[in-house]
Amino acid sequence: MGVRQLAAIVVTIAVVALACVQDVPEPTGPEGPTNSPDPSSAPSPGTSDPVATCPNFVEVVETGPEPPDMGENGPIPQDQERLRPDVEAINAYGAEHPDDFASVRYENTPRVRIVVGFTDHLDEHCAALRALLAYPDEFELIAQPRTATDVERIQQEIVDAAGPRMRSVGIGAGTIHVALRADGEALAERIQAQYGDVVEIQVGLQAYPRGRQPAVDCAERVGQMVVGSPFAATLHLETPTVRSGEDFKGTATVRNRTDVPVDFESGDPMTALVYRRGTDQVVGVYDGGIGGTGLGARLLPGETIDVSIVGGTASCLAELGFALPPGEYDVRAAIDQYERPPQGDLIVRYLLSEPSTLTVTP
Repeated sequence: MGVRQLAAIVVTIAVVALACVQDVPEPTGPEGPTNSPDPSSAPSPGTSDPVATCPNFVEVVETGPEPPDMGENGPIPQDQERLRPDVEAINAYGAEHPDDFASVRYENTPRVRIVVGFTDHLDEHCAALRALLAYPDEFELIAQPRTATDVERIQQEIVDAAGPRMRSVGIGAGTIHVALRADGEALAERIQAQYGDVVEIQVGLQAYPRGRQPAVDCAERVGQMVVGSPFAATLHLETPTVRSGEDFKGTATVRNRTDVPVDFESGDPMTALVYRRGTDQVVGVYDGGIGGTGLGARLLPGETIDVSIVGGTASCLAELGFALPPGEYDVRAAIDQYERPPQGDLIVRYLLSEPSTLTVTP
């Protein structure tokens, strides 16, 4: 999967957990449970001034589809690099004004510029930044309802509450993006009720609440299969039973089935795909992060090598819910097989193991 240049400066905390907890505490603030934000009591951004003297102020940040040329030598990264000292200066200025500073990010379309958010005293901050920055006409100023300090505090409350059900959490443009394990629907409901529109939540592969965005097509995760591979793989699960929404582990044994030595190159760990029983339809996958390493060996005829496997029960189909419902499924390991032609780029295809049976319980 290619690396995509982000359009925003994002603070991300990645948490991968393969254990399950029965009870998750209510998200709490410093003095106990945090109540749902009351829109009527939230401060109205920019109430102390009319932003009359700020030529950089915009009510809506204009944007569009991400441009195709995001390569590191393309015009967009070059413009971002040119503006980077101004971003650093804005962050330093924001640290000196924590009661008002909300966010800073790049926006790439229809042109590259910096977008800065404050909760109040917008004219004052605008004038200060115009005097401070090297490119005073290449930033836009917006009003936001919460400071960066408030958003960071809420983020930490969510991390503390989610525990092993947390996949990742990050801040972007005043919004907290929360990804929970597939069994995190009840937790997502509580987070949404407490924090409202400050959070965007994903449970497993799907946006919460369901229907907010289309479900993921897991067939795309299968990739291009190896045709006529010299290897065959057998999957051994650590346990044939897993609770709905939880993850599982296993080992794939890859064997050289030819009568000549063959080089095997792959990675470790690899992931498993969960199929509807007796079909080729992928219905569940692992949705967490993986920190892998390279794996390779020259295998003699009949020789084997083991590859670690991680799998999950995040549902690919909206009609099945966020997590696969109880039942029996087929599981196959999808193992990268690297091919290095004498000329040209590295080719990555997938070797599927023989199926194993997985029972999903409530």
